[in-house]
Amino acid sequence: MGAPRSQVRLLGPDGRPLRPSGSLLISSEDYAGASRNRQQTAGWLVSPKPSSAETANARQTIAARTRDLIRNSGVAAGAMRKMRAQTIGPGFRLRAKPDADQLGVDPKEAVLFGRKAEAVWNRWAFDPRRQCDIARKRTFGQISRTLWSERFQTGENLAVLRWLPDRDTAFATCVQEVDPDRLSNRNDAPDTDIQRQGIHFAETGEPVAYDIRERHQADYVITAKVFEWATLPRVAEDGRRVVIHAFSADRAEQIRGISPFAPLLTAFRSLDRFAEAELGAAIINATFAGFIKSGFDPLAVAEALGLDQGGMVEMGKGWQDARLGMYGDGGLTIHDNKIPALPPGDEFEVNNTSRQTGAYKDFKRAFLQDFAAAIGMPYMVLSEDWNGASYSSARAALAETWRIVTEDREDFIADTIDPVYYEVMTEAFWRGYLVEPDGWPPFEGNEVAYLNADWTGPGRGYVDPEKEAKANLLLWRMGAKTLDQICAEQGLYWEDVITQIGQEIGRMRELGVALPELREALALSTPAQQEVSSDV
Repeated sequence: MGAPRSQVRLLGPDGRPLRPSGSLLISSEDYAGASRNRQQTAGWLVSPKPSSAETANARQTIAARTRDLIRNSGVAAGAMRKMRAQTIGPGFRLRAKPDADQLGVDPKEAVLFGRKAEAVWNRWAFDPRRQCDIARKRTFGQISRTLWSERFQTGENLAVLRWLPDRDTAFATCVQEVDPDRLSNRNDAPDTDIQRQGIHFAETGEPVAYDIRERHQADYVITAKVFEWATLPRVAEDGRRVVIHAFSADRAEQIRGISPFAPLLTAFRSLDRFAEAELGAAIINATFAGFIKSGFDPLAVAEALGLDQGGMVEMGKGWQDARLGMYGDGGLTIHDNKIPALPPGDEFEVNNTSRQTGAYKDFKRAFLQDFAAAIGMPYMVLSEDWNGASYSSARAALAETWRIVTEDREDFIADTIDPVYYEVMTEAFWRGYLVEPDGWPPFEGNEVAYLNADWTGPGRGYVDPEKEAKANLLLWRMGAKTLDQICAEQGLYWEDVITQIGQEIGRMRELGVALPELREALALSTPAQQEVSSDV
């Protein structure tokens, strides 16, 4: 019997045995998604990386492919146009709402001052001379649509607020749109700890300056400005905002935007190739109206007769000459009706081959559903396929889309519209276009209270106007919804609506036209609703 085996132990610095560490018992197998041994995840090898590394390696390629896709895909171009129409439309309308409580003023005075602020803003934003645009070509609403379109394609938008006092305009502030591709490190230098992808950062992580190439790096015009950069501060020394670089961040410490098309590009490419293959096959199938079958095989006959190659060719030539003689140049016709005359052994067969396209339709439908989910648009709106859609499903889809549109709209307003609004209105106070009313605190130091505002965009629309109007009326009577909210959902301003209604009622009274009554409108409602409204 051998000697007993000694037990091996690991000793610590104090000479005592080390206790087993809990970390040694942790395995990636505890989570199936982290397993490297399962068939589904064996080839799924990824490593953690910061968000800045993700955008640095992929942003430009994804942006270029997305632009190419929108240029050449009707589905992608239509999706962008529909989302833009829902989010931006003709442009946002300012609803100035100075904070009366914070300013310590009469709310009625705040409303009147808000109307003055709106007039000043509209003077800058929608001036027919286009003073808001550095190129003097478009209104601010049109500029907003372009900036949003860039954001939808590349995931970010870039603009510079220029101060040009010598333009002979009422305002010196104007907007210059910039292609985000031009935002890059000076001389294409590699990233450093404080300068990454064209952005200079403070130690706190705040962006403080931007390197913007004077011309696009792929400009077809030969110019030295392709190799020149301008370094612009995010905020000037006097506190004026200069550069607006905006994007929706999905990760902490993200510094550049990424296109929402990123997870869809490979599927889009597959769909295009699938469609081209199906179309090519259909064209080929339609090109050949029929086929002539012949039982004559020159090679088999030559082999049976023991002819050499030259004899086989001569025999084939003789047979083809006889066949051409039988068909003739124009064939046989009777009263312009062609009668085929085939040589013995030949047979004419019409091409009745049919292709099964169900696989393509199913693939396209599944892809469009994924695409619609990725951009937050109902499938039936994206595809224009309303088969099987009911009021309930359409209403639910519209409600879901409206939440996404509202989120995107609020992000775009906060990142892009509000900074422009603040600078324009600050200049308006500086130039005396707006003056603090008597008894109000100074504008400087109270900018947030003075410039508090909402922005009205395109309306959400109706699926069934009658049902939704009745629902709005019920919520309004319950006090659960205001007229301001009801009008804003349809892209309207409630004060404009009631002012117009007042003018119409006054004119109808002048002309002796019977006025519409609420009771008459409610007479069209259901009996239950009539009981609720009997005390109106």
